[in-house]
Order: sequence, then C-alpha cells, then structure tokens
Amino acid sequence: MNYKKIFMAVLVLSVADAIPASADECRGLVTKSFDGPYPAKAGDIIEDLHQQDAKPDGSPLTYGVHGGGIYPADNIKLLNCHIVKHNKISKYDPSYLTILNADEGSPQRLTQEYKPDFDCAKIPPNNGVAVMLCQNSDAAKQELIFDQTYYALRQKVGSEGWKSLKQEVVLSENAMNQQCGLPIPGEPNQEIPDQGSACYIEGMAKLTEQYKKRLSGSALEEANRDIDQHIALQQKLIDLGYLPATASADGVYGEETRRAISTWQRTSGRPSADGFLSDADEFVMLHPSPEVKEQKPAPEIPPAPEATVPHDTQPSPVNTAPEKSALLKLAEKQGVADHIKGISPTVVLLIVLSLISFYFLPTIVSICRKANKTLSVFIVNLLLGWTLIGWIVAIVLALTYETKGEYALRMAAFKKMSDI
Repeated sequence: MNYKKIFMAVLVLSVADAIPASADECRGLVTKSFDGPYPAKAGDIIEDLHQQDAKPDGSPLTYGVHGGGIYPADNIKLLNCHIVKHNKISKYDPSYLTILNADEGSPQRLTQEYKPDFDCAKIPPNNGVAVMLCQNSDAAKQELIFDQTYYALRQKVGSEGWKSLKQEVVLSENAMNQQCGLPIPGEPNQEIPDQGSACYIEGMAKLTEQYKKRLSGSALEEANRDIDQHIALQQKLIDLGYLPATASADGVYGEETRRAISTWQRTSGRPSADGFLSDADEFVMLHPSPEVKEQKPAPEIPPAPEATVPHDTQPSPVNTAPEKSALLKLAEKQGVADHIKGISPTVVLLIVLSLISFYFLPTIVSICRKANKTLSVFIVNLLLGWTLIGWIVAIVLALTYETKGEYALRMAAFKKMSDI
C-alpha cells in the first residue's frame, strides 16, 4: 500500500475538499432493525447502496439505495463497496477517504476485514501461520470458507466420523503448508515466504473444492454460499434469539450454530430440520413472510338454566360423606385399610416420591454431572434398573461417562491441533 498517496488524499480532502469522493455500489448488512418509510430487518442484505452527504451538525451519515430508500449508517455494516470520485463537493466519512488514491481516478475496492475463527489475541508462540491469518484478511477469508465446508461435512458424517475426518483434514492441511514452504509451528524460524500467503490461499481453495465434492443437496447449497451471506445468516440467528447475543458471527457453523439452525427449522415449519441451510431456508430466514394470525374471540357460553324444584316435591337428600380416595379403595381391596387410615396422604406421597427418586438416582447423578451420554444412562436405568445389577451398571455409567465440559475441552484441543 502506498502510504504517501494515502496521506496526500486525506490532506487534500480535509483541507480543500477539492477531490471529493464517496462510497458507492456498496453491499450492506442490516445489523439492527429499523422502521420508517423504508424499513429493514436485522440480517437483511441491501444492494446498491451509495453514501449520502454527512450532516453539518455531525449526526450519523446515511446510506441511500439507487432510486429508492434512505438507510441510517448506524444500522448498516458495509460489507464491500467502491470508492469513486465525482464532481459534487460535500463532506464524507473519513474512514473511506483514507484509501482513496489521490493520483489515479480508478476506483479501489473497500472490502470486509476478515479474521480467522480463533482468538488472535491468544496466538500460541512460534506459530507463523496463525499470525499470517490474523494479519492477512484474504487468507483468513479463505480459511473461513474452508472451515464452513469442513463443518458442513462434519455435520453430514455425524459424531461417529468426526475423529477420522479431523485426522484427514489435519494431514491435508499439513501437506499443503509444506508445499507452500510455510513454517512448522514450534520451530524457531516462523517467517512466511514471499509467496506464502498467496500459496496458502490457493491451496485452501483447492482443499475446499476437494472436500465439497462429498456434499450434496442442502449441504452443498450451503457450502456454495458466499461467506458474507453466512455471516448475515448467523447474525440473523443471533438477532432472533436462536444464538446467544454474545455469539460471534464469523460465518462458520459450529455445533452451537447447527443446533440453532435445527431449532429454527422446526419452529418455522421447514420441510427438514437437518441443520443445513438450503437456498430455500436462506430466503425464508432473510425474507420472512408476515404471518397474520386472526384472533377470534372465544364464543360466549350461555349460562345454564337454573333447575327449578316444584313446590309440591321435596328435594332428595344429598350425600355429604367425603368420597374415598383411590389409594384407600385399593387398600381396602388388599385388606390393609386399617393400617394406613392414620397415615397422612402427604406422607404417603413423600414415600412414593422418595422411592421413585432412588430408582432413578443414576439418571439424576448423570444430569447433575452434565454427562455427555445421559440418554444412555436413562435407558439402562429405566429398562434394567429394577434388577440390582442393572441399577449398579447405570450408576457406574453415570459416574464414569465424559461430561459435556470435558467433551468441549477435548474438541477445543482437536481444533487447536488443526490450527497448529
């Protein structure tokens, strides 16, 4: 990048405003819903935005659609656009002027800044490839694209195939890194070769296409989607509450996002809840049709006519004796009614609940430990718990199965291995 040209552009535009420029032909993501003459919902993608004049009072810049609506800048995140020169003199957002080329009239591309799907503030020492991904937006973007395909394939093979798939991907990435001459993590020299980043981008693109051949149907439709659209869809899941507000919309669909997609598919009445966002799912999520539910008042129930008693007849006597409970009737049938008549029903209920709790103690222990296979413990407990051996087996499983926290740490370790 020519920093001299950048400085000249900012200086000329800030002092004399003689080389006006604006962001044009932009593609924006609605980050926060807003009303007005041209309402939009969070997650919507707006095409053909162009930058309007900044207001003299310093209020936020606005963006307009060619031949249409005006959208507030605070609610729009520009994904990409061109910087163009024109003859009209006006004030502009300085963040876009800094990349204007003051010597050439050709537009330059303002692109989304991409980061890898790991925390760049916690890069392990002696890992030049990780540093490259945090510094090179294009390389990080290609890594995100590959990760999206990988996680789609991971969803397809299921948990039984995760380990073998992970090992295969790690070997493929290591071989590609060696072909590009990229440094091996842990070694003293972590310098990236001159063409290392370009080679990495090309190699990851080839790996993406290689693994994409194993996908089909909605999984392939999802993998072929642009990464910016994945980011918009993930942000939509956050805005709708299917993902926590603290979640990061990086465009990679991990396990949490897959569960959120499945939940959205079920609650939205989609044909499949397989966790893949097909093209049809994408359209429905970003362009939901308004559902008008007619609220019908509850029909009024006319009061029942009061029964009248003829004056010349006497009302039949009413039996005021309390009805016997089902438990007491059963006790009388078994001949033990006299033994339990003095026991409070509350005490009997507590005894029954205590016995049930003891029977399902293995399941309760598994739930409290947050075991990863609580369902297996419950099945053994339910079907075989009435036998002493079956109950003992269930409690042993409940105490020894891997917890969800341990499982998450193990998966994080595998993920970290792939990054290294």
